[in-house]
Amino acid sequence: MPHIHTEPGQHDQTASAFIIRTDTPEPAVLFHMHKKVHILLQPGGHIELHETPWQAVLHEIHEETGYELSQLTILQPQQRIRTLSGAVNHPMLINQNTHLFS
Repeated sequence: MPHIHTEPGQHDQTASAFIIRTDTPEPAVLFHMHKKVHILLQPGGHIELHETPWQAVLHEIHEETGYELSQLTILQPQQRIRTLSGAVNHPMLINQNTHLFS
């Protein structure tokens, strides 16, 4: 998918997730080869203008791995995320990377 923001100083937001398999003798982390930069990355991608970060990560997981949410366990359960009346919860960034991409 092309970048949404292409003007100088603009940045696209991305969302990604680590999928850890525990049904093998040793836990395994799922990575895929990125088509453009040719490195192994966790599933993820750009947050579209009509998406929340949660929606983006779910559609990217399905698109890149075939997994549905019903097949996965979220390690940060919703009941641990505090809510405010009328507010929308979004995942917290652990690491943010800004870079030029052509």
